[in-house]
Amino acid sequence: MSRDDLRNRLWAADTFVDFDHSLNAAIKRLRDALGDSAENPRFVETVARRGYRFVGPVAGGAAVVLVLFGMKLGLLLGQRRPSQMRLSRLTANPGDDRVRAAAISRDGRYLASCDQTGFYLRQIDTGETHPVALPPGLIAESISWFPDSAHLTVALTGPGQGSGLWQLSAFGGNARKFRDDARSPAVSPDGNEIAFITGQKVREQVWLVGADGAHPRKLVGEEGDFFGTVAWSPDGTKIAYTRGRFSYNHGVRGVIELLDVHEQHISNQLLRVSSVLSFAGLNGPLAWASDGRLIYTLSEQRPREPDSNLWSVALNREGQTVGTPVRLTSDPGEVFSISTSGNGRRVAYLKGVPQPDVYVAALERRGGISEPRRLTLDDRMDLPFDWTPDGRAVIFISDRIGTFGIYKQAANQTVPELLVGGNKKEVVQPRLSPDGSQILYVVYPNSG
Repeated sequence: MSRDDLRNRLWAADTFVDFDHSLNAAIKRLRDALGDSAENPRFVETVARRGYRFVGPVAGGAAVVLVLFGMKLGLLLGQRRPSQMRLSRLTANPGDDRVRAAAISRDGRYLASCDQTGFYLRQIDTGETHPVALPPGLIAESISWFPDSAHLTVALTGPGQGSGLWQLSAFGGNARKFRDDARSPAVSPDGNEIAFITGQKVREQVWLVGADGAHPRKLVGEEGDFFGTVAWSPDGTKIAYTRGRFSYNHGVRGVIELLDVHEQHISNQLLRVSSVLSFAGLNGPLAWASDGRLIYTLSEQRPREPDSNLWSVALNREGQTVGTPVRLTSDPGEVFSISTSGNGRRVAYLKGVPQPDVYVAALERRGGISEPRRLTLDDRMDLPFDWTPDGRAVIFISDRIGTFGIYKQAANQTVPELLVGGNKKEVVQPRLSPDGSQILYVVYPNSG
């Protein structure tokens, strides 16, 4: 096939893209999938200045046997529980340029990720990475792959803009926006529908829309609700999501719920919702693997409340749990997203360590401030609330002893003084009296 033939089949006539670079990338992905190489081709041969030729042996009967054997082996492997997991770190971003979003492709070969410098496609096994163009000024905050492992739905946002859903190709071309006020997309297993979250905190809702943006409809969400991510069942009939509600105590009790997105229902009657799990600390992202396991995040107990890790539980066809939950990871940091390959054998998750710090700067006579200088030098959460009356020390809270306590630190010191804390009770929001002799603060006697 000539390069022009391939180009016409991959991109419409009105598509603006670097065809040569994108076609080269497409052929490379094809060779990667076949275990082939340009130097010693076994399947795809380059014909100089013309195109590409298929040079593999053609044997119909043998091919059918190999496909059936591969399907049978795949089914058997899918039914086995992994006896040992291997953890590999895929990115190494600096602290001031964190990964904003990431997701593994359905074929398990590619990782799409986004940071402040751009959007990237990485070949997981080789580490080869290519940039993918986004509309100027926008950055991805969540990603979902289509089943073809070539197209993606991405929630993009920018300064002063709300999040919206866009579709783009991993091979290049123009991104197309099809939905405003939407985030956390989840493409259905057949690629025909997209579930997503819309609305502001404590007023969030889960909606469903066609892959072309048609026929949007609300699925679930009432006043006071907020949601984690959405995940599709392997057969594409149900979705799972984490629903939480803010309360006046310090903890948030979350629940994982399932609903059948295609069941018949009467107007003004809610879809039937079933609860799978419910306990404190259950309010993060989740994924539904092809072998029926629901993979979810759970916050750690004291003194590691800011950390969360992956757990899994098996579900039967009715969406009921089978057996007891199993811990999958136990590393520091908070999990922000989870995605799985189509066969469920690879799980990619985005994790980071929230670390606000206290900075101080001098007021300048002509207005403005000097270069800010970091005051708190630990790697925990530090949040400033007040100054001492003489303006020489900062009153802040820190979880450096496991629970939040109140500290005072002068601008010329490197170590703070503990004022309130150490009794395993959360103390927050300190305010000094005008003369600096007393502190007013809030105590949570029973966090969570």
